[in-house]
Amino acid sequence: MKPLMIRPLIALTLAASIALTPMAAAPARADNNDNAAAIAALLGLIIVGTAVSNSNNDVVYERRSSRERIAPRRTRALPEQCLKRFETRRGTKRYFGSRCLERNFRFANRLPERCEIRIKTRNRAGDRVRRDVYTPACLRREGYFIAGRR
Repeated sequence: MKPLMIRPLIALTLAASIALTPMAAAPARADNNDNAAAIAALLGLIIVGTAVSNSNNDVVYERRSSRERIAPRRTRALPEQCLKRFETRRGTKRYFGSRCLERNFRFANRLPERCEIRIKTRNRAGDRVRRDVYTPACLRREGYFIAGRR
């Protein structure tokens, strides 16, 4: 049983026991009316059914809201001009430059941090610099793709 359903079930059981306790404690009478007991039982079933139905609606709503967190397709298309070649100690590698993405990709602040790395490369003057870049393979695993490609 899911944790979300335990609390409403406990509350329902407690409410039903409180509601039905006076009927169980009443002494037997000679003019016992079976219709009143049937109506009380039917009323109890309606209360139980309503509470269970409400708890099921809450669970479905939570599932639906977790699906809606998936980013729309347009926020996953990365600009092709930001995929650049960088000369590193391990040879030429292709990465998405973080500055280029900040300038050309509206949702750059939503990119996963685990895909960002810092590399050592040379700038145009030939000086060694460090750059923050995103690895294409990691971004691809996270659902991003290059605009115009699929």
